[in-house]
Amino acid sequence: MIAKWIKIFDLSEDQADFQQIRSEMIQASQLHGSNLWILACAIIIACVGLNLNATAAVIGAMLISPLMAPLQTM
Repeated sequence: MIAKWIKIFDLSEDQADFQQIRSEMIQASQLHGSNLWILACAIIIACVGLNLNATAAVIGAMLISPLMAPLQTM
């Protein structure tokens, strides 16, 4: 009975390969071309938001940042 419940809640079956995850993250996090320009704009917006104590500007900078791309591909 207990073994059945352990098998139902076992998460190791759905575990992805570490090397596959690492290669996908490295591929998605390369900064070049437009990603670099968007990152520069996000940095400027975040700096202005921090200087003006504007929470919305800092959150906006986080949303447009291309550094979120590796997380979105997963």
